[in-house]
Amino acid sequence: MTRTAGWSKASCSSFFLGSYRNHGAFHEATTLAIADRLVATLNPTWLRIGGYWYPRGGMPIDVFHQTGVPPKGLWLPDQGVPSYRGRG
Repeated sequence: MTRTAGWSKASCSSFFLGSYRNHGAFHEATTLAIADRLVATLNPTWLRIGGYWYPRGGMPIDVFHQTGVPPKGLWLPDQGVPSYRGRG
């Protein structure tokens, strides 16, 4: 029996991403570390990841990474994240 028996994929994803909440690294490095772990674990044909960071008291930063050229014919939707508009 696996450790995650009976857990939904959404729960596992939440725990995985939540484990990086207090990760002591720059946003860029953290986003790439997440991508590296996903690639090593899942061995996907292609991966694109977008990290939208909203730090407490600081400026937000958006980090994007993909493993190569998207597969031919792949539809890539807009990620639907609005631009940062500041406080106010």
